[in-house]
This record gives sequence, C-alpha cells and structure tokens, in this order.
Amino acid sequence: MAKSVSVGAKAPEATLCDHEGAGVALASLWQTQPVLLVFLRHFGCPHCRSHAIQLRRDEAKYRAAGAQIVLVGLGEPDKAAAFRRELDLPFTVICDPDKAVYRAYGLTRRMNLLREATPSNVARYASDAARYGMALTEQDMFQLGGVFVIDRAGIVRFAFTAMRAADFPPTLTLLAAIQDANKVAV
Repeated sequence: MAKSVSVGAKAPEATLCDHEGAGVALASLWQTQPVLLVFLRHFGCPHCRSHAIQLRRDEAKYRAAGAQIVLVGLGEPDKAAAFRRELDLPFTVICDPDKAVYRAYGLTRRMNLLREATPSNVARYASDAARYGMALTEQDMFQLGGVFVIDRAGIVRFAFTAMRAADFPPTLTLLAAIQDANKVAV
C-alpha cells in the first residue's frame, strides 16, 4: 500500500491535462493561492458527484478563505468536461487516467466491499445516485479519493485519504486548513 502524502511534505508535482485537454502543471496551481485539491473516485461515482455539488455550493466560502478548488479524476478530458458540464461546476478538472498522481499522493485502490455494503451505505449510495446521478464508467470502481490543501510554497497543509467511497472531510475543517495555509509565509 502506498503511503499517503503527509502534512508538511512537498506536494507531488506532475503535468496533466485539464477538462479542455490543455496541459496543466500542478505546481502552477498553487503559485498564487492555496489549492484545495480534491481527488474523485471516478466521474460516475454518486458520492463524488454529491461532493462536487457541495463544493460548488460552498465555493464562495472557499474563495473568501483564499483558495481555489481543483478536482482530479481518472478519466480523459472528454469525460472530465462532461462531468463538469453535467454538474455545472466552475472548477478546473484535471485528468489522471494512469493514476500516477493518485499513487504519488498515496491514494489507495482497495475499497472494502463488506464495509461498503452496510444498509446505511447502500441507502446513501441509492440516495446520492437518485439525487445527483451516476454513470457506469470504464474507470476504476475500487479507487478511493482524497483531499489535500496545498499552500503557495507547495507544502501540504492538510491531508485526507478516504477509507470508504463516501468519505469527505467537512467544509469547516477544510476552511480552517485553508486559513492556516494562508498564514504561511512564502
């Protein structure tokens, strides 16, 4: 199992394509402001779709805290563009179809199906799917996500690695991490 990037470590860098097919160096994202880097399980995941919509709803709070939101997904640019369009997302969506950046951040591919199949998890999955949609994809259904706050110096100030499909840190926790990231001198 890959070790997750820890708080205080230099954020892994790479150049990937965004939802428009343009190359984006991850390091360029955090040069002017902290970044909330959100790794999705896959573009068809109802929980990820729900989380992306919640991020959209809270975007003004994140912007006021001084951060930009960037989503990372497994698919190609056309899938990322469709995901972004379907959910009316204003964020950049970065594509990592080979999962190289997922691995660099220590995100695992080992969802425990017995833990996921509890009645409450199945009910939440069905609710999120009905409310936010889902799509069968050719992407890795076992990939787990994560959330990182990276300051302007490229240092990880908050790290969260999911253990379940629906694991996401609360908005208030992320906002506090972003505020801390803004206090760091560059």
